[in-house]
Parts: sequence; structure tokens; C-alpha cells
Amino acid sequence: MGKSLELNKPIDSLGEESKRPIAALEVLSALRREKLEKEKEETKEKSVEAVLAGSPDLIKKEVRDEIDMLVEMFNFDQSDEKVKEKIVGFAEIIRDKVRERYLESRFNCIKKDLLRSEISRQIDSLLDQENIEAQEKQLQGKALISLDLNGLKSVNDLASHKEGDLYLKRAVGVLQEGNTSRRLEELGVDVTVAAGTGDEFFVWLSAGFDLEGIIDGESFLDKVMYEYQKEIQGIDCSDLVDFSKEDVRAKFADYEIPDGFKFRASTSAGGMTLGKALSSFSQVEGDYNNNLSAAMGCVVDLSDQEERANKEEMKKVMAQGTVDEKFLLLVLQRNEAAMRIMKELMDLQQEFKKTEVERWNKEVNKDQEE
Repeated sequence: MGKSLELNKPIDSLGEESKRPIAALEVLSALRREKLEKEKEETKEKSVEAVLAGSPDLIKKEVRDEIDMLVEMFNFDQSDEKVKEKIVGFAEIIRDKVRERYLESRFNCIKKDLLRSEISRQIDSLLDQENIEAQEKQLQGKALISLDLNGLKSVNDLASHKEGDLYLKRAVGVLQEGNTSRRLEELGVDVTVAAGTGDEFFVWLSAGFDLEGIIDGESFLDKVMYEYQKEIQGIDCSDLVDFSKEDVRAKFADYEIPDGFKFRASTSAGGMTLGKALSSFSQVEGDYNNNLSAAMGCVVDLSDQEERANKEEMKKVMAQGTVDEKFLLLVLQRNEAAMRIMKELMDLQQEFKKTEVERWNKEVNKDQEE
């Protein structure tokens, strides 16, 4: 059990009026009221809705759709009490099965799609409050951290996908059970870890205080990101890639591998509170659901953008660092270059196919004309 971090609750730090999410909250609240006024009574029994209470909208919709299909397929008589009981039982089974589809079994955490749905649900929930200032305060207590685990493709390439999976599991273990997450929970912060695609992970924070608040001149959220990155960097990954093996050394034949060089974990991170994200939100066409989805997308996109910017900054620092840091950067960039070449080849293949289809269509049209 590691030592708890020196993280403490920060001082609230609301931004300038022009950078606060007041306009976004007013738009979303108005659209939500309009939606609630237009909604009609659900055709399904309230007992089914009780089964779904607390589930993200993504899961609710899939369960409702499957229940509707069953009712129609078997022509269930919903006025029969025994039939009602069966439908409720089906709803419980389907809910659990649908939820399993959104769990990443390798890491025992939820997938990105379910997290996005949960963020939307939490935005919708806080809009229940009539007071804009209270809504804004709650927004500042919710934040998304995007993390990109550096070097996964290099581990896969230089060792195998088995070692790549071990790399991922060690990193997600830090996010789920490491010192940083434990200290956050001691401070009353709910921590939810989600897996994206490949080397992408997310940490959703929900607190009763301003996550952009200041501690020792630094925002609480920035400090949390730094602690996660430092903790992941401390993972022992020296066993994943053996740089003394001939086949590995052959891939770096044109470079000098530093004596005793060992692969180490690293990650780039970007974070965004809901409040800060919604200060950049603009109303989109469509109803409340469209705008709620766009609002949720704001926090995901902006945290991703910050993560990418921080990754570039990290590369600049490594390029000026120690001999080992410079070689690690070479290992990471070598793989990125290969991926770029692969993408260019795939783009060329797609362009070739498109050209061939156009040529074929022209020949067919020419034959028909003749």
C-alpha cells in the first residue's frame, strides 16, 4: 500500500464572466424544459422503468428497444399481471447483458461509449436545478482526463501483443487502484476509469468542489494529471522489451542503443472540467438531445486536444533530455513514422480503388451508349 499523496481540496476559482458556461446552461435548460413539456407518458410499465433507473441513457434505449421487439414478436398481453412480471424479468436480464457489452473485460472497466452516455446523464441531472449558479458550481466539480499511453505500438512491434497487453494492464491498474485514485477517493472524489481504443484511457472525476480550484499556485486538475503521469512513469516495464536481444537490436542497427537502456512507461494527459468545456459550447441545430450530445462532446474533444498538445510538448522536453530519454523518444517516433507510412499506403489503396471504380463505370456507360 503506497503513501497517500499531498493532494488537498482547492480554493474555488470561477473564471471571468465571458469564460463561464452561463449561456450554455441557459440554452440547455430551456431546451430540456421544452423536451419535458412535449414528452408523453411512456407506453411501458413503470416497473420496467424502475429496473432501468440509474442506468445511462445508452443502456436504457437498447433495453427499451429489445423489450418493444419482444412484446411485438410474441404479441404479449400487457394487461395480464403475469405477463407484466415476465416483461420486468426480461428487462433485468437484458439490462445486465447490454451493460456487459459496454464493459472492457480485459481491464474490468467501462468502455468509452458508456462513459460518454454517463457524462450526458450527469449534465441532464444537474439541469434539474433551477439556479444557474448552482448548476455552474456542479459543472466545476466534474472533469474528464484523457490519457494516451505512449509506446504501446512499439511494445507490440519490438516484443509481442502479449507484452503490449501487460503494458496496458499495468497502466490501467495505476488508474484504478494507484495512490492518486486512492487519495482522490479520500477527498470524496468519485473516480471512474474507462477504456477507449488501443492505448487510450479516460478518468472521469466527480467532486463536490471546484476541480479547477487552486493549490499552491496550480489548479487541482493539473496537479491530479501530473500525479497520474508520474505514477505511470514509475511502473517497472523493463521486462516487456529486451533491448539486449539480437532481433530487437537489429531494428535499431542504424542507431546506438545506450548501455543498459530499459523501456519505461509514459503517458500524455489532458483534462477539462465541464464548466470550462461548456464555456466554449455553441447551440447546434436540433432538439435537446442533439444539444446535450454536443455539450458532452465538448468536454471529450477539448480534453483530447489538450492531451495531444501536451504530448507534443513532452516530445520537445525529451528531445532535450538525457541520452536515455532521447533514445526512448526515438523508439516512440520510429513507430509513429511507421504508422504514418501505413496510413499513407492505405489512403493510396483507397484512392486506387476509387479510381478503378470510376474507370469501370465510365467503361460500362460507354458500352451502354454504343
